[in-house]
Amino acid sequence: MRYESAPNRSYIWVRADKAYDHGVLDRHLIMAEDWLLDWFEVELDEPAALDWWFHYVGTGQLRQGSDEVQYSGSAEPGNEDGRAYVKERSSNVWSRDGMQVDLHIANESGALAVASFATFEGTVCSRVESPGLADDPSRHMEGIRLHRLDSKARFIVVYRAGDEPISLRWTHAADGDWLHLSDGRTTRSFTMTNNGLKERVLDENLV
Repeated sequence: MRYESAPNRSYIWVRADKAYDHGVLDRHLIMAEDWLLDWFEVELDEPAALDWWFHYVGTGQLRQGSDEVQYSGSAEPGNEDGRAYVKERSSNVWSRDGMQVDLHIANESGALAVASFATFEGTVCSRVESPGLADDPSRHMEGIRLHRLDSKARFIVVYRAGDEPISLRWTHAADGDWLHLSDGRTTRSFTMTNNGLKERVLDENLV
């Protein structure tokens, strides 16, 4: 749908409107110097189960602020489309929009990356276990499953190498909903428009 390249970022917008019946999937990716924003939107004709999956090699710890996320209960994701191979260990329902949940991923050598989620009320966040990579499927991988029952869904995550997450802040304004990303030095703000993701610049205009 769209591609842009600039000194401080690269942006691509891709759409799939035939992968699923009666559904349109729009994925927006912005790569900056040391982080990647993945903004994924789904729209269906009627409400249905919507799942966003993230599998990783290593061990993960979910944190909200300085506290480890507490989970209660578990539910199997079903048997269709390979789900029988996925084991859901625990789950938690996000209580409101605009919180930040960080997944710290590490291996025996130390920290690898942080995936920072912007929460949306009613989304179920589950920790899952799945078969490993093709060279050793018996070595299971950890993963995250975000689940909604809706006709529309928005999934937003920011990836950053190392152990320091990007700080996320979500605001509602007259000119749209804004996601603010801070790396400790600068803050950049993005909103969704009919022409894709747009960034606010200092003079309050849209790029």
